[in-house]
Amino acid sequence: MNRESDPLVDFLQRYAPTAPPAPLGLEARILTATRRPPTRPLWRWLPPALAVAGLSLYLGAASAHLLQPSPAQIAEMEAWVEASWNGSDDFLTFH
Repeated sequence: MNRESDPLVDFLQRYAPTAPPAPLGLEARILTATRRPPTRPLWRWLPPALAVAGLSLYLGAASAHLLQPSPAQIAEMEAWVEASWNGSDDFLTFH
């Protein structure tokens, strides 16, 4: 399709609004804003960091508590260590 006969192009060219004049110093403000990265105060990082640290400690303590072996399991592990230390064949039957 030819660009000159395109109705959309004709419409946009005919009714295109004129842009308002740019404010003075706009280009300089944009360039200075893009050159320096925005800084965040340290106090804005503190609440999320404390929340992550607290959650990590809580989940770590909870999982450590859940993974404690029972007294029966401890006795079985001690018997296995003694049997394997003495060279007995019983250590192969550890469950």
